[in-house]
Amino acid sequence: MAGKSSACKVRNVDINPCIEESDGSQKCLDAYNYDKSMCTAYFMRYKNCRKYWRGVMLQRRRDGVKPDMPTAEEREQIRLGIKCSALCGAALIDSLYAE
Repeated sequence: MAGKSSACKVRNVDINPCIEESDGSQKCLDAYNYDKSMCTAYFMRYKNCRKYWRGVMLQRRRDGVKPDMPTAEEREQIRLGIKCSALCGAALIDSLYAE
């Protein structure tokens, strides 16, 4: 029964922020008959995802924010905020030089 519980946690989008990357790695392995050398980019994407969200989780824990891992909805807002910061920052710089 414990195995089923941990499997559910791995597939829970509120607990595991890297489900897409994990699935991509698995699909690549399936497609290339488990030749790991063909899936390096997928593995790096998964590793980077885990590293990023682990850092976020540790920072939230230090700051006393609960839950430690942002929910799927909160993570989407974080992603949109990062994209907006990059895009809005570029637009602001462009507008300053347009004058």
